[in-house]
Amino acid sequence: MKKILRRTVLMALTLGVLVGMMPRTADAEYYLYSRKGATDLTLGLGMLVRSPVRFDLQVAGEYFLQNNVSLGLSFDSYLRGPNAFSFRPFARYHFDISQLPKFVPYVGVGLGGGVDTHSNGFMDILVPNFGFKYALTRNFQLGSDFGLHIFTDFDSSRVDFHILFLTIGYRF
Repeated sequence: MKKILRRTVLMALTLGVLVGMMPRTADAEYYLYSRKGATDLTLGLGMLVRSPVRFDLQVAGEYFLQNNVSLGLSFDSYLRGPNAFSFRPFARYHFDISQLPKFVPYVGVGLGGGVDTHSNGFMDILVPNFGFKYALTRNFQLGSDFGLHIFTDFDSSRVDFHILFLTIGYRF
């Protein structure tokens, strides 16, 4: 009898949590608005995973040309080993999911350049870039960002993968 009661209570709690997480019409309407003309400023913290592992601190700005299409510029600081700094223009396409209006995944590409602390210049090719943003409010988002980088100085190339574990964004 205790087992049946315990299972019933556990199922009721699980069902209650799942129902509570479902978007309601009133909540969804608040977040369904056009991003066209908006600007997102984000701060991200993560790492480049290829040895030696480097910390990645990113500041980015992104302007929405249309509701789903944006252009932006990111500044990355790769810390540890020879520190490096990269400026990279990028383009992204954002996907709207009607059942999850607060959750916005995106894909993108970027091409830029940088310099390390030994005064060596390099090109930074970012193909692909993918991630997501989750709207906490109309203006604040949390998210994550991933990308495959090709760093080249035209004599040698290096492929690396970045993970920004946490991005915090402000939209105005």
